[in-house]
Amino acid sequence: MEVVQDVSAILAALHTGICELEEAVSMSGSPLLGQVRRLRRQCEQGQTETMDIIARPSLHAENLLNSLSSKEREIAFLIARGGMTNKEIAARVFVTESTIKGHVSRILRKLGVEQRSGIAAKLGHFVDELHR
Repeated sequence: MEVVQDVSAILAALHTGICELEEAVSMSGSPLLGQVRRLRRQCEQGQTETMDIIARPSLHAENLLNSLSSKEREIAFLIARGGMTNKEIAARVFVTESTIKGHVSRILRKLGVEQRSGIAAKLGHFVDELHR
């Protein structure tokens, strides 16, 4: 995600430079004005596409969360945020460890991952956003 944000910042700086160039070329009456304007539009398109990419993980994580029951979401958050063990989660939500194991199995299946670390990988960004 940081790479995409870095690219977004680079495109913003590039856009600023292109706009300044467009103004200078416009004042000079250069025949390159059409090409500079086309370059500015391409940069703007790149910025739009970058913003779409930035938004995509949150939307995907939200869809994944909607596939979980409220109890599964609670448990998934505890795993994604703190890496809690089944025993620790069971104590926190007042159920047995075997109940937690069942919930974790369903969470793994619904998220399409095989290990608990996959829960954090799939939901980590969304969980971070919720707790800022």
